[in-house]
Amino acid sequence: MAQEERELQVRALDGRSTAVTLAAAASVRDLKAALRSSFPPAQISHNFHLFLKGAKLRLDAEIDSLVVSHGEFIVLVPFTRKSAQSPQVATPGEQQSANPPISPEVAAGANSAWKDIMDDLSSIPSSPNADAASKDLYSSSIPCAGSYTEDASTDKSPSTGSSRKRRKLCKENGSGSMDTLGVDSASEQPSMNKKNGFVKSAASSCHDKHPLGPAEMVEHLKMGLGKDGQIVHIEEIPCRGASYAELPRHLSEAMKEALQIYGSHPTFMFCTATSANPREHVMELAKLDNVELIQKDGSPCGSKYFLLWNPPLHRTKEGGSKGSSVTRRSSPIVEVSYMFSEMVQHGLRCIAFCKTRKLCELVLSYTREILEVTAKELVDSICVYRAGYIAEDRRKIEADLFEGKLHGVAATNALELGIDVGHIDATLHLGFPGSVASLWQQAGRSGRRAKQSLAIYVAFEGPLDQYFMKSPHKLFGRSIEHCQVDSHNPKVLEQHLACAAYEHPICLQYDENHFGSSLDSIMTTLKEKGYLINNPTGPFSSTMWNYIGPEKRPSQTVSIRAIEHDKYSVIDKLNNRLLEEIEESKAFFQVYEGAIYMHQGVNYLVEELDLSSRTAFCRKADVKYYTKTRDYTDINVIGGDFAYLPTVTCKTNCLKTTAQANDCQVTTKWFGFHRICKSGNKILDSVELSLPPYSYNSEAVWIRIPQSAKIAVEERKLEFRGGSHAASHAILNILPLHMMCSSSDLGTECVNPHETRGMPERILLYDKHPGGIGIASKVKILFGELLLAALELVSTCSCTSDAGCPNCIQVSSNIILNSLPRQNTYMLAS
Repeated sequence: MAQEERELQVRALDGRSTAVTLAAAASVRDLKAALRSSFPPAQISHNFHLFLKGAKLRLDAEIDSLVVSHGEFIVLVPFTRKSAQSPQVATPGEQQSANPPISPEVAAGANSAWKDIMDDLSSIPSSPNADAASKDLYSSSIPCAGSYTEDASTDKSPSTGSSRKRRKLCKENGSGSMDTLGVDSASEQPSMNKKNGFVKSAASSCHDKHPLGPAEMVEHLKMGLGKDGQIVHIEEIPCRGASYAELPRHLSEAMKEALQIYGSHPTFMFCTATSANPREHVMELAKLDNVELIQKDGSPCGSKYFLLWNPPLHRTKEGGSKGSSVTRRSSPIVEVSYMFSEMVQHGLRCIAFCKTRKLCELVLSYTREILEVTAKELVDSICVYRAGYIAEDRRKIEADLFEGKLHGVAATNALELGIDVGHIDATLHLGFPGSVASLWQQAGRSGRRAKQSLAIYVAFEGPLDQYFMKSPHKLFGRSIEHCQVDSHNPKVLEQHLACAAYEHPICLQYDENHFGSSLDSIMTTLKEKGYLINNPTGPFSSTMWNYIGPEKRPSQTVSIRAIEHDKYSVIDKLNNRLLEEIEESKAFFQVYEGAIYMHQGVNYLVEELDLSSRTAFCRKADVKYYTKTRDYTDINVIGGDFAYLPTVTCKTNCLKTTAQANDCQVTTKWFGFHRICKSGNKILDSVELSLPPYSYNSEAVWIRIPQSAKIAVEERKLEFRGGSHAASHAILNILPLHMMCSSSDLGTECVNPHETRGMPERILLYDKHPGGIGIASKVKILFGELLLAALELVSTCSCTSDAGCPNCIQVSSNIILNSLPRQNTYMLAS
């Protein structure tokens, strides 16, 4: 039975909201009358519509018929005038009484309503049992099936003002929300959807499903998605036939172990396609004294089209409608999503490589939104493959991809190598993966068995991606980087030695040659943890160690994708299903009470976090916001509390530097999180968190900032701490051009912005891998060159804002950079 009264939440486009209580039998007309009497936005703009889940409410609809779930709200939107000269037309059912002249502020709000309406409204119901009031939807014009459709041209003179017609493509996403892709048919200028950055016109959506080969797809993209000049370069890589040679039969693991125990030393063979120092790498990795290098490549490959794709430029306002106009590129995430959908529609099996787990989830979500419109039957033929998923889920995805049940996956570098996924026709690369070696490894996933293939590298707006877009020969002519490995990392050694002791007892006297001088201390640590024991009664009692750990086979608990052993489990409360395991160092960035967590493109709300069992409990949630933690990181350099050091002369030809590389302790503290509206990225509210800090030992490279530089910054009334942080990001942006690493390998010192205690005056980068992987010592040698390169990057950047831009000091993973002063960076770097 319906309740006698209902309370409804109503929100205006400017963010103000109110609660209205009405009788259940009342109508939407009564609701509008109540709002006009008490709600300021309704009083200021007397003419308005009410929308629920993207649908305009009928005036005669009963309040009791509205299906409003918890957390959902009705949106108040002013009328949009067709023209300043056109008479105002009242909506049927409303009084057409004379209204006072509309103020310029209200007129501006009305004129912008249609632009913002689908961004700020809730989702349209996808259920056939949707409420009756939701039936009065916006009309939409969806392009007819075929390749790409263009707006019909007429012989009439170009129209202006109210005669311009806006065509909308409404797309229902996985959570039921409607996205509108508008295009001004008079000027062919696409409109921006702030929710996801779509800058595509309705004509951009391809509904054709005719099978295409890689070469045909290149031409198809030229005429369709890439018609605005996004394709800046096409590299055609010719096919190559195979050359064969006889190879000796391989030895089993058991045979190799037996031969070593009894004094035999078999010959090992190592293979790599993407390493500039394979011989040195193998010698360090396997502790071998002599390795012969064979460099002649006899492997076959099919022809490949390698496209460089730079998202188109558009002008946007900074700081609202009154802000200055700046030029920004369209979202590369959206560009990849459109291309991903095209590949699937046209029968090309595809992997879309993304640099982070969250980017994978976003690409999947956006691509499914597109396929909902263009090829709904293919929505479930794509998924995400990344680290963190449980082994059972990964094996199923691998099998489905190999067997052709899946047409495509959005993946991190977890699918870069080592897994046979069958034939792949195309690869998409969202941003530079961090090294040329990784890029070629990923691109090499397509075109197996000498078949023709396609690879498309889509650029972000950062300096490294734009460098390659402007100079393609620098990418295709660039040599493969040297591999970096630290075989003495204590966390790696602990897991390695537990596995080795399980296979055969370890003897300190003989095995130190294989595991290094830290073997004794690592063994003692494993003994304290209950993994190893030395038999006091047997021969060699003090030097022989046996495995007694809790795992039946310790190798099965070692992750090849992460160093860390301790992880947090994410559980779906509905069915008690394990969704993911997250490394402890990353857990609190993704799961905490109130967090929105994404899994296979679906939003989950974390309702409970059990710290003692390291378990997060969540449920599916249809929300219109996402969450982002508020945190800061302290770096305590061990043995680095000394003042300025003398200049170090490197053995190489690198510049002289005072940079130091030291062990450090990294401590991250989380003090809250923001709920951020998907439409416009506006912060809805801030919530405090009470989480324990997380610390681990690693390595850092740093330099002291001269006192003269600090004084110069402060004399100009600029923020010193913000400038030093921005300078660190400028170095981080250009680092992959100088050595093999990615943005996930190194971090910058990001102290609490409200910290009052004295902080070291330095520029610091730290290794984000617990224990370190040896990157800091490599950066130390190059620090002089990196400072000069960062100075050139900042001083030659064309941006005019003090906050810098993605081409110099901003990093997409760190939102705080939007407020960092670029001028400080220039002074510090110089």
